Amino acid sequence: FPISSSSTSDSTSSVDILTPILDSLMDFRSSVRDKARAKDTSGVLEQCDSFRDDILPRLGIRLEDKVGKSVWKLADPAELLREREQKEMEKLRQEEEKRLAAEASAKKEAMNRLSPEDYMKQLTLDDDPTTHKYSVFDATGMPTHFHDGEPLNKSQMKKAAKEFQSQQKKFE
Repeated sequence: FPISSSSTSDSTSSVDILTPILDSLMDFRSSVRDKARAKDTSGVLEQCDSFRDDILPRLGIRLEDKVGKSVWKLADPAELLREREQKEMEKLRQEEEKRLAAEASAKKEAMNRLSPEDYMKQLTLDDDPTTHKYSVFDATGMPTHFHDGEPLNKSQMKKAAKEFQSQQKKFE
């Protein structure tokens, strides 16, 4: 943006365009200089990232960090803000996925710490996690009846015994 004194309207429009950009740049520079003078370099990279991600997009400038240098491009501020919102939404989605995975892992770990007897009593139906899978157990803790009172047949008993033994290994 060369500012020429040939035309008042040209220089006024150039000043109007450049003022918010230069004001933001001066604020950023002052902040970094103050940290450097105080010999406190903590947060400088965060300030650089904030300048790139928060300030410049509102001014219609995309700053891309490349290996060895940065590249700037002019863009529609509304588009840049939409892109930023999408990135934030994706970040939140990923954080939620991590949180849910951590919860699932903690729940699984808690289940692994249960004795086989308690584990079998905690099992729920796949299609209804509020209903316990088994309702009656023998003296060893092995289930003998389903949640609805129906006795387990031979193959179902075998499957339950496998679950019991698997939990016994995890518990030990």
